[in-house]
Amino acid sequence: MNMRKRLIVFLALIFLLVLIIHISYANSKEDEKIEVIDTVESFFKNLKDKDFKGVWSLLTRKSKGHIIKDVYKEIRNTGEKISIQEIRTDFDNCGKICRSYWEGYLSTFDPKMVLEESEWRIGKIKKDKAELIIHYKDSERPAKIKLFEEDGKWKLGLVETFWTRKRR
Repeated sequence: MNMRKRLIVFLALIFLLVLIIHISYANSKEDEKIEVIDTVESFFKNLKDKDFKGVWSLLTRKSKGHIIKDVYKEIRNTGEKISIQEIRTDFDNCGKICRSYWEGYLSTFDPKMVLEESEWRIGKIKKDKAELIIHYKDSERPAKIKLFEEDGKWKLGLVETFWTRKRR
């Protein structure tokens, strides 16, 4: 094979390699978008179906920690003695405290608003952070649901999205 043919073959191989890498990258970004949407949708469906163990499994560590601390403070304020670990175990196993917490949450929030009466679109997706923008039909502004990648899975940042910062 002469030099010119070798150069053409070499350039064709480089072009194919770049094309394959580009297609692979585009597919992985699309898969990531689907995973983000699936996580948020699963969270709200689980909430609607009262699958509180499923709800808990989709939350970030930070959200779980805040919820546990808030519940601990409320229970301690009633005079009852309980440890943070007991509350964590109750939420992990969806015991009485867990069910009571999420039933209270549902008394002020209807997940059908998000699932059936809102528009969804993907916001920013970075290496370990993502955003899903949900605009409820009667709301002026959309909610930006924050997600974080933990242990290779997208987790919903309930506290990171909706809790306001407390002044100290």
